Amino acid sequence: MRDIRQLYGQRSAEGRALADAAEVARAATFGAVDTLLVDIDAALPGAVDDQIGAVTFAAQASGDVHDVTDEIARRAWLSDARVLAVRGADIPGGGPVAAILRLPAVGRAAIEKVITKLNRGARIPIRGAVQMRLMSRGCTRVS
Repeated sequence: MRDIRQLYGQRSAEGRALADAAEVARAATFGAVDTLLVDIDAALPGAVDDQIGAVTFAAQASGDVHDVTDEIARRAWLSDARVLAVRGADIPGGGPVAAILRLPAVGRAAIEKVITKLNRGARIPIRGAVQMRLMSRGCTRVS
């Protein structure tokens, strides 16, 4: 765990680490998570949007409301991230999840700018997991 915490600190300085659950959910949705740490005892009721990874938190789990941390872990795992279930004290930032990213985090404004350009018919060079996710949603202008 010491190595992971050290790597998290290095990546954080490079803009490649997140500790906010909502930001981690968005990164996991777009396949940007390389390593995910999840608190084995945490329960964070809510839902994660399938398209953009936005989190809607809830007071308690019920019906369509599930555990956000489980969904983040599932999405990270599906994009071949290393997922580590750890004690809360081992998670940097003190939250229920933390992530080391494959690339520096991109702000919401930058993501919306790319989506706007795609909607206007532009061809934007995008590779990897993000390209696969966009193409799976019917976006044909991704190269």
